[in-house]
Parts: sequence; structure tokens; C-alpha cells
Amino acid sequence: MPLTPADVRNKQFSTTRLRPGYDEEEVDAFLDEVEAALDELIQDNEELRAKLAEVLRGKPPVSLTPRRSINTRSAGS
Repeated sequence: MPLTPADVRNKQFSTTRLRPGYDEEEVDAFLDEVEAALDELIQDNEELRAKLAEVLRGKPPVSLTPRRSINTRSAGS
């Protein structure tokens, strides 16, 4: 399941018993999850920017190019 801003905002860490603060392993695991989600978002954003640049140059990106033509003529034409 993708990480959402609400997940970050609502994340609660358990406290440790022997010293004040949060469980370091729990915080590290959550930060790893945040890092992975941000990496994915950055990569997606870069891909979308590249596709947009291609469209603005008048060249449709590969993913938007029709794979086959659609015949719009009726059978009786």
C-alpha cells in the first residue's frame, strides 16, 4: 500500500521503557518507508516531466502513441 501524507502525519511511535524517546528501530523502519515512497514519487515526477516536454515539443511520448489505428468508417461506406 502506498504511503500517504496522512500516514506520515498520523504515525505514532511507541516509547522505550529504559530511556526516554522513541524506539529507534521503529523510527528507522518508518523512515525507510518514507524514503522509498519519496524515491518512487521523484522518479514518477521525472518521467511525467519528460513526457510533458515531449508533448510540448509536438512529439507524443511512446506511452501516448496509439498502438493501432482505429477504423472510424462505417461498414457501408
